[in-house]
Amino acid sequence: MKKSGLDKKSIVILYGDHYGVGSSDNETNALAPILNKADKPWSEYDTINLQRVPFMIHMNGLKGGIKSNIAGEIDVLPTLLHLLGIDTKNYIQFGNDLLSNKRQKFVIFRNGTIITPHYIIVGGRNNLNRIYDFNTGEKINNLTDKQKAHIEHLIKQAAKSLRYSDLLNNRNLLRFYTPKGFIPVDPLTFNYQLNYLNMIRIRKMVGNNSTSLYSENRGSTIDMYKTDAFQINKDKLFDLPANVIKTRKEAKNLLKEDAPLNK
Repeated sequence: MKKSGLDKKSIVILYGDHYGVGSSDNETNALAPILNKADKPWSEYDTINLQRVPFMIHMNGLKGGIKSNIAGEIDVLPTLLHLLGIDTKNYIQFGNDLLSNKRQKFVIFRNGTIITPHYIIVGGRNNLNRIYDFNTGEKINNLTDKQKAHIEHLIKQAAKSLRYSDLLNNRNLLRFYTPKGFIPVDPLTFNYQLNYLNMIRIRKMVGNNSTSLYSENRGSTIDMYKTDAFQINKDKLFDLPANVIKTRKEAKNLLKEDAPLNK
């Protein structure tokens, strides 16, 4: 990316997936020694914590650092859009910009579990009886009236958010979402397999004014990729998959027949 200059024009996001661990004794007993929990009783707090994953953003001009924020995958889109300079105030989004000081500082799981900087409120019935200190993992048995009111408020907010999410998906409410300037995609006419052909069309239309990585590097950046991995056979690296070769042939034939683009 550095050799091609793409690093200055790109946002690279890396995130990990959590292990699909259950709560059976076999699974937790295997993990406990790795997490220094072999001599301690395994709790649902520990199981919930297994869903913590790293999330990294690299962008030219973005100050580096490590932040331990409460966030979910739903927050990725608004964060990315704002980094790209896109104003989202006129659009409906369920997530929050992770770099904003005004963001919602709690996460809701599908089962109703709520994670805040102070509490883990386990989803399901009798929520007030299954609350853990976020930092210590200790179960909180005696809530003050102030804590109870705050947690009950969070539970109501979580239930509302999950209900909105269900309504959106189960009733396909996005079909009624038509904000100003929004052009919906017709699923009957859109074909992902034609994306490559469409990019070829655009490149031909702009000609020498094309600033795409493809155009600037004469169709390939493979020669910029270097590796000392002994598993890689250089000849194989330059071989294109059959489906790519087929698509390229179709693109060439299409462009020959595409009279309007030749004008």
